[in-house]
Amino acid sequence: MQTTIPHCSSTEEHRLLSWLTENTLRGMARRKALMGYAFLLPTIVGILVFTAGPVIVSLGLSLYRWSVLRAPVFVGTENYTRLAADPRVRTSFLNTVRFVILAVSLRIVVSLLLALGMQVRMPSPLRYLYRSAYFVPYLTSGVATGIVLGYMLHRHFGPVNYYLSRIGLPRIPWTTSSA
Repeated sequence: MQTTIPHCSSTEEHRLLSWLTENTLRGMARRKALMGYAFLLPTIVGILVFTAGPVIVSLGLSLYRWSVLRAPVFVGTENYTRLAADPRVRTSFLNTVRFVILAVSLRIVVSLLLALGMQVRMPSPLRYLYRSAYFVPYLTSGVATGIVLGYMLHRHFGPVNYYLSRIGLPRIPWTTSSA
């Protein structure tokens, strides 16, 4: 069963619209798929513009030698050759791999031990110690953020108020004002 569309000017438009609007299970599936793609489009465009685009531009820029006072000079893969030949780069990669292996394995072992410790029957003080050891990392990141922001927004010696006073604005009591 095909639907006629009176406002189509060409047969190609008519075929495309009838393909999409036909009153069958396939037509309904096509409309749902099209709607799904329409919802995905902003995310895909955002990824392409803000992630893939800068990566591609950076790869292109890495093929040039840049200087502040001179125009860029195309050097091809010379930068990558110098990078691969530098022993500090290999040392950095090895240190990074070692650090990742150590950090991940240590985190897994500690997490499993804490989880096992919370499952075992034990006296209350020890159970509270295990619970505290489990939840302290979640609390400390928020506490550390609060302390740093407290220092940054301090009325007398915080850098935010310092720069506000440098541009002629009054110091703001961010953390002490009740208003």
